Amino acid sequence: MLVVAGLTAATWKVAHNAADAARWVSHTHAILDSLNRIRSDTLQIEFSTQSYRLSGNPEHLVERGETIIQREARLERLRELTADNPPQQTRWQQLRSVLDQRLAISQRVVELRSTEGAQAATRYASTVPLLETRQRTYRLLREMEDNELHLLDARNTDYEQARHALLSAGAGVAVLLSALLIATYLLLRRQLRATEAGRQALAESKENLAITLHSIGDAVLVTDRAGRITRMNPGAERLTGWTQARALGHAIDEVFRIIHEKTRAPAEIPVARVLATGEVQGLDLHTTLISRDGQEYPIADSAAPIHDAQGRVTGVVLVFRDVGAEREAQRLIHRQNEQLEQNVLERSAQLRESQAQLQGVISGVPALIAYLDMEQRYVYANRLYRERFAPQGMDITGRTVREVVGEERYALAQAPLSLALQGEPQSFDWQPAPGTWQQSNYVPRRDEDGQLIGCYALGTDITERKRHEGQIETLNSELEQRVRDLEHVSRALRTLSAGNRTMLRAHDEPELLDTMCRTIVNAGGYSVAVVWFRSDDAGQSLWPAAEYGYPGGMAALRLLKTSWAQHGRGAVGTAIRSGQAVLVRDMHADPNYAAWQAQLSGPASGLACPLHVGDAVIGALAICQNEAEAFDTDEINLLSALADDLAFGMSTLRDRAEQQQTRQAIHHLTHHDPLTGLANETQFTEQLSAAVEEGLRGGAHFAMLQANIERLGEINDALGFSHGDQLLRDFAQRLEQA
Repeated sequence: MLVVAGLTAATWKVAHNAADAARWVSHTHAILDSLNRIRSDTLQIEFSTQSYRLSGNPEHLVERGETIIQREARLERLRELTADNPPQQTRWQQLRSVLDQRLAISQRVVELRSTEGAQAATRYASTVPLLETRQRTYRLLREMEDNELHLLDARNTDYEQARHALLSAGAGVAVLLSALLIATYLLLRRQLRATEAGRQALAESKENLAITLHSIGDAVLVTDRAGRITRMNPGAERLTGWTQARALGHAIDEVFRIIHEKTRAPAEIPVARVLATGEVQGLDLHTTLISRDGQEYPIADSAAPIHDAQGRVTGVVLVFRDVGAEREAQRLIHRQNEQLEQNVLERSAQLRESQAQLQGVISGVPALIAYLDMEQRYVYANRLYRERFAPQGMDITGRTVREVVGEERYALAQAPLSLALQGEPQSFDWQPAPGTWQQSNYVPRRDEDGQLIGCYALGTDITERKRHEGQIETLNSELEQRVRDLEHVSRALRTLSAGNRTMLRAHDEPELLDTMCRTIVNAGGYSVAVVWFRSDDAGQSLWPAAEYGYPGGMAALRLLKTSWAQHGRGAVGTAIRSGQAVLVRDMHADPNYAAWQAQLSGPASGLACPLHVGDAVIGALAICQNEAEAFDTDEINLLSALADDLAFGMSTLRDRAEQQQTRQAIHHLTHHDPLTGLANETQFTEQLSAAVEEGLRGGAHFAMLQANIERLGEINDALGFSHGDQLLRDFAQRLEQA
């Protein structure tokens, strides 16, 4: 014992040292593994954050969150592993700090990407010290790894030394144990005879097993090779109704009477089979024990052989127990199972019937209905939905939306479907096929705990509605165009009406032109109105006769230096040359107006209508608007009529002025001598009559009138007017009467 104890102690010490060295080597490898995994997790977190910043896919956030949790666990594991190394603990604290800083930056990038978009997240990422913190992280990891590698070299050396010591100690122990085994063998041979005697003593102590039998809860019967009772415990006494003293020596079938529970036929006792086969045997199911007093107990038992030292069967141990309560419980459970099974069958039938009715109703509804799980896989789809997206009769249950509807249509439905699976109901119109419009609604579905478990997809064909909406939109566009045309025509009619009233009130041509330009702008709502006259000088220039609304007025118009000659490309010159109305839709884009772009501060479109007076075009009426495309065909016709009316008014005023001049000339020739230019007899007579009448109406003094008559008589005599004498005589008579 001392030798073994010494060897054991020495071996334990050497083995302990080797195990300790191996443990430290394993400890260092664990730290290195943790460092590598932390480095890998850090790279994965950075990659997930950058992927989310670029794509906005929330799956990257899920992966990032799982990696952060793994890294936190590994950091805590690293802290525990380096607890005995103060320098490593210091580096761990620094690593913890820089990782927290990077995690805060990453969290801020995620928040900006979620709330303000990728550009805001990218701008923020460019302002924070990502590179510096990354370099510091990897530097700390390298320093910790270098420290552990250094320790690993030292610990590997210790481990090799310990292993060599263990091998040497093992060799010495083997030699010593060999010597010890030889000595032990000699001692064992001496003890063999004593051991044989001990076995005989052990066989005689079997009677002590009675104590064990009495402590067993199950009933136990022991028989000899002849099948007669040799022992029984209280449990067997209670169930059989036999006491051990009365049962000893009786055959097993006298004490242990069993029948089949259902057929009531005698059951085979397994003792005979055990004695014959030497193997453990059990009772058949549904076996009932009949006690000596007639009571019945449902039992379960087993019979096992008893072997002597030479392995021969010397008897049988029969163990049995009352299973009445178990049988009753089993029957109750069986009845409940049958009832439950019946209820399940009835409920299943009802559910199948309800499901069939529901599917019939859903299939009959004129709408596309489907249910999707959180992975965007179809759980159910009605007939219309399958006909729309799986016309070949393909079973879409379990398939993803992308697989069923295709990439092009999935690109349209992806965004609202993702929002619906985040708990936000969605509704939108789209075209799943050319010429077909559909209104889709995604309704989230939650379980009893409020957790999202999928969403319903409801689709309604709105092709007919879209067609009507298109028709309505077309009609509205046509109506708007008609309204615009009517507005143009109304504006032109107002201008034409106001222009005609202006011509009726005008007394001369300048007044007519100025008033007409003002009326066109004020009554018609146009921006600018200008009347241009042609000049037949060498340059065939144009000069403004009247304007209203032009920025800078007449002075600015004179600076334009326009011409109606062939090289003149403006609308006014073209209208004068051609005698037709000329429309400029956009002066700023028209190359003919490139030379005047600096002066065209206001007008954008214009209309030039020629002014026909007699057989000649004397000028043009120019009407401008500040917006392009401001004139339509009917409006141009009405404004051309206005220009014709203006030309007619100018012609009328010119004819009237010419007639006035003619009358004045005739009157002058009638009342004056054509050679001398002095008043003739006609003028004298008219003036004399007027003076007399005025004198009489005015009640002049008689003496004054007399003097005037005498003076007139002298004038009349000097001129030799015969008609004046008669007037003077008449006036003298009237004067005397007065």
